[in-house]
Amino acid sequence: MLALNDAELARRLRAFRSKQADAIKATVLPGL
Repeated sequence: MLALNDAELARRLRAFRSKQADAIKATVLPGL
């Protein structure tokens, strides 16, 4: 497995949390 540097890990984590937040918004606020 390739080792990722901290910047890459942080970028992926932000992207994941962003997608997660969008999914939650879509579920809680379907009309918006």
